[in-house]
Amino acid sequence: MYSCESEVTIHQPDHVEEPVEALVLNGYLSNVPKYPSLAFSLRTLEHFRVLRLFQPSFSVEAFVKLLCHYYKV
Repeated sequence: MYSCESEVTIHQPDHVEEPVEALVLNGYLSNVPKYPSLAFSLRTLEHFRVLRLFQPSFSVEAFVKLLCHYYKV
């Protein structure tokens, strides 16, 4: 949401065995526990959490539509 990048290079340190752990260390949350193909920025998820604090009726669907608009999907 903050950069609208569709691809990001994630560096996996030597001490990290799982790709999911490397994603979290780089600020992303994957869609699956093994072999992720999609990840969401933790900053974007935090933005949604804060929106819901101020407007509890703001839906996940509305937020996804907003993201799709930003990414021109």
